[in-house]
Amino acid sequence: MGRMASFVDITKRKRAEERIGHLSAVLRAIRSVNQLIIRERDRDRLLQGACDRLIETCGYDNAWIALMDETGVLVTATGAGSDKEFLPILERLKRGELPDCAQQALSQSEVVVTDGLSLPRADRPLAVNYGGGGVMTVRLEYGEKVYGLLSLSVSADFATIEEEHALFREVAGDIAFALYSIELEEKRKRAEEELRRTLERLREALGGIIQTVALTVETKDPYTAGHQRRVGNLARAIADEMGLPEEQIDGIRMAGLIHDLGKVAIPTEILSKPGRLSDFEWGMIKMHSQIGYDILKKIDFSWPVAQIVLQHHERMNGSGYPQGLSGEEIILEARILAVADVVEAMASHRPYRPALGIDKALEEISQNRGVLYDPEVVDACLRLFTENGFRFE
Repeated sequence: MGRMASFVDITKRKRAEERIGHLSAVLRAIRSVNQLIIRERDRDRLLQGACDRLIETCGYDNAWIALMDETGVLVTATGAGSDKEFLPILERLKRGELPDCAQQALSQSEVVVTDGLSLPRADRPLAVNYGGGGVMTVRLEYGEKVYGLLSLSVSADFATIEEEHALFREVAGDIAFALYSIELEEKRKRAEEELRRTLERLREALGGIIQTVALTVETKDPYTAGHQRRVGNLARAIADEMGLPEEQIDGIRMAGLIHDLGKVAIPTEILSKPGRLSDFEWGMIKMHSQIGYDILKKIDFSWPVAQIVLQHHERMNGSGYPQGLSGEEIILEARILAVADVVEAMASHRPYRPALGIDKALEEISQNRGVLYDPEVVDACLRLFTENGFRFE
């Protein structure tokens, strides 16, 4: 009797040690899967890696994961197994055919344990190497969403251990959270891409509107046809030469294309007068900056277009108009546009004088560098023409 009791005690102790060893292996597997989750952002590599780690660390024969769409249709599956007979089942999974044990698991949150001998013959390779063992299957769910299923082959000794079930639910929950995080990241990227496309469409539409406005001004003042376009191109080139951000460069070019918008309110006979303007007429011409600003100020541009238009005739020493601003009071974009405007205007024909040429224009900004015009802007403009070969088109 004593020998029998001793034998029973040894057997119990051995089983307890095996149980502890197995649960320790499960904990290591969970840690390994979580380490994978932290660094892996690709869904397919995450799922395959999780199956591999569960087999390598816990010693399970087979592991598979199947993901479902919102209607419950299987959309992808992956798995790992040491049993060659498991491969046909994995192929069935990839074709969208779920084993019978999976159907029950889909309908509840608890771990479903299916005895290997009760499995249909086609599904028995899920647990074949465990003899009297079976299959543990649980939903991958986070919040109120079910992403799919995780299933493992399990030995008879551990199939009903509550601690194993708890750990199995934990690793399934971790994988589900990782899928949720990947889904969020994909949604964020899609939203960013859609926003980028929307902004691009708006930018193109705005560009078309700006071009239309520019043509309107040129129709009013045919002698300056092309002036705004050429000023916009030169202003953009100067800003680029100065190393400004792309967004700021776009704003400068847009403002350049419509900087004389206010001239639509000036009588045509004044705009196209061939002789010297009277003080009254010159005063009306000078109003175009303010008029342009008043037209544009309520439009929600991505750039300070209205302010640029308002200030493009201001000068560094305060001698400009309409506000008599000086130095840093004038925004950089307007300082750039001022130089581009002067250079293009002097190089081109006007009703009241012939074209003075680009050499005279560059001489003007050189002589008044730091007086009327921003020194850094002047230097960038000079480099464009003398070193980079810039020409008006």
